[in-house]
Amino acid sequence: SERFVIIDASTSLSEKNKACVNSSVEIDQANSMVTGWIENHGSLTSRIGGVNIYFAAQFSKPFESFGVWDGSQIVEKGASAAGKDVAGFVGDFGTETIEVYVGISFISLE
Repeated sequence: SERFVIIDASTSLSEKNKACVNSSVEIDQANSMVTGWIENHGSLTSRIGGVNIYFAAQFSKPFESFGVWDGSQIVEKGASAAGKDVAGFVGDFGTETIEVYVGISFISLE
């Protein structure tokens, strides 16, 4: 069976998931990477106009299957999605163990 990693770019643990104002996820199959951001307006950050949180996930093995959730449907082989309810997924790594290196930043993707 296929194994998938799902990256939900728009869910927040605060305020019953209503803190996300906007988000984005991009899948770069050639470089085995998923990047994105969320604009979060939680109970504290909304007082200062919200905060963007950026993430990058580098996979140790190439993935064959990937796609996005664009808020209303799954788009197989979709490489990007943006909005208040988006996610990305990657999978089909074979049977080998994979490692995922994840970084987050309040500054930028770089």
